[in-house]
This record gives sequence, structure tokens and C-alpha cells, in this order.
Amino acid sequence: MDNISNALLTLLSDLEDILKQADIEVVATKTNQQHRTVKQIVGHLCDSASNNTHRIVHLQYQTSPLIFPDYANLGKNDLWIKLQAYNAYDWEDFASVTESYHQTRCPCH
Repeated sequence: MDNISNALLTLLSDLEDILKQADIEVVATKTNQQHRTVKQIVGHLCDSASNNTHRIVHLQYQTSPLIFPDYANLGKNDLWIKLQAYNAYDWEDFASVTESYHQTRCPCH
């Protein structure tokens, strides 16, 4: 288990370094096949991490069957990304939020 924890911490540290060093112009304009910018993808990942933490808390007391919102299959991912307007966010804030979230939520620390 220590090997997995150490590997996870290394990956998170690498991600934080990549985010901090990223070219702001590229992250705001380059898109993937779904026409999402890097800022939109990272913003959505931050929201997903928060939602998953919420789910883990509910797992501790909910009875079966567990019912969670199914954002992906209900077509809400694109709407969520649009409403959040991630491209308007400051890139340095994304890097800080990601680092802070991992430091406070990762059970490996």
C-alpha cells in the first residue's frame, strides 16, 4: 500500500508542476476532440474530484442501492462546463486549487 501511496503522491506532484509550467495561451485555446480547452478539462476534473469526495462521504451512511447523479449519461457534462465558464478562470488559481485539494483530500499524506 505504501508503494501505491508514494506513486500517487509522485503523480500528483508531477501534475502540479505541469500545471504551473503550462503555457497560458495554449491551455486557453488548444482543444481536444470534444472541443474542450485544457482549462475546461482541468476545471471539470476539479469539479469531479469534489463530486467524488461527496460520493465517498455518502457511501459511509447510505443504504443500498447507492444512487448518485449520472452526469455523463444524462448529458450534463457539457452543460456543467458551459455554466462554469472555466476559460474565464485564472490559470494560476487552477494550479493552486489542484495542489490544495490534493494536499487536504489525499489520504496518502
